[in-house]
Amino acid sequence: MKRKAVAKIIFIIALGAVISFASVLFACSSKVKHVTLDQHEAQMSVGQKKVLSAEVDVGSSSLYSGLVEWESSDEDIVTVQSGIVTALSVGNATVTVTAKGTSVSDSCVVTVTTKDILRVGVKDDVDNFGKFNTNLRSYEGMEVDLAKKIATALYYEDVEYTTVTSDNRIDYLDEDFVDCVIATFTITDERKELVNFSSPYYTDFVQILVNQTFISERGASLNEFSAGMVADPGAEKVRVGYVSSTTAYAAFTEYCRNSDIVLSDDMRGDFCTAVPYDDYASCESALAIGDIDMFVGDHSILSSYATSSMVFLDDAFGAQDYGVATAKVKSGEVEGGFSVAGDDLSELGKDINDLIDLWIEDGTLDDFLAEYGLQRYT
Repeated sequence: MKRKAVAKIIFIIALGAVISFASVLFACSSKVKHVTLDQHEAQMSVGQKKVLSAEVDVGSSSLYSGLVEWESSDEDIVTVQSGIVTALSVGNATVTVTAKGTSVSDSCVVTVTTKDILRVGVKDDVDNFGKFNTNLRSYEGMEVDLAKKIATALYYEDVEYTTVTSDNRIDYLDEDFVDCVIATFTITDERKELVNFSSPYYTDFVQILVNQTFISERGASLNEFSAGMVADPGAEKVRVGYVSSTTAYAAFTEYCRNSDIVLSDDMRGDFCTAVPYDDYASCESALAIGDIDMFVGDHSILSSYATSSMVFLDDAFGAQDYGVATAKVKSGEVEGGFSVAGDDLSELGKDINDLIDLWIEDGTLDDFLAEYGLQRYT
């Protein structure tokens, strides 16, 4: 008997709470005068999300906080949930918000269009990554197709390619010549101060290109070469060429230091001379005519120059993470009108990073790289 009595009391209390809430809601809803959206017209691109806010006036100093209902006139074009509007396809649709229990409402006309053109900076001289085909007058390679894949996923109509080099790719982002750069761009802490990077879509490594005669005369690896230099301190210095705006030479010296490869007596550089060049073509030409003995760079790039007479040493080192670079959000201006870079990712940068992370997680990226005979270096 006691249990039934307790259950009856609990039911009465619960029923009272429901009736009380309904009474409050009815009392408030009956006083609703206006519902006002913060926007009555909105332009969106396919795939974009936007938040609409609604204020419900109950004729007092406070705004009605009861439930509102959201509705889209065409859910094939836009959907809406709790004020979050998602654009699905091109067209027009009306989003309506109504104070629950009333006919008081407001609406926003949403026009959805496709995005225009994604402007991408790519290389034009790196086989299998970014190469300009002079016969077809078009770009080709993994990074070129990755740009297309990103543009499709983000609902852009087309992609416009611009050739960038190791020297100008940051400038092209800063000056708004391109929206993003996908150009064998290694992520470093120093570069992250200047641009934003996505998660790595590819990891390359550094190698050393030499003339075939170097191997027969001085060894097929840095260890063999180093041993020869130690045995004959009077031997001619090795001249190491690299492109000045890259990270290759730093990776080379770090590899030698960590691997106890002696390129100098007490590390003064007596056996090794660094020779910087402005671009890869100049470095390759210098190696071909004997102005340098070694050409250090990312494997993906040096592979474009490898021949039967210009070959790799056995050494592979220095993981190079390639990321999609986007400009930093501008946070202000200084005297003279020059913008100061901020720390935040742009909307495009966030979208690209989310895509790369998703494609890494679900295996899409590895499958994509395999189409080009590539796999990430570990």
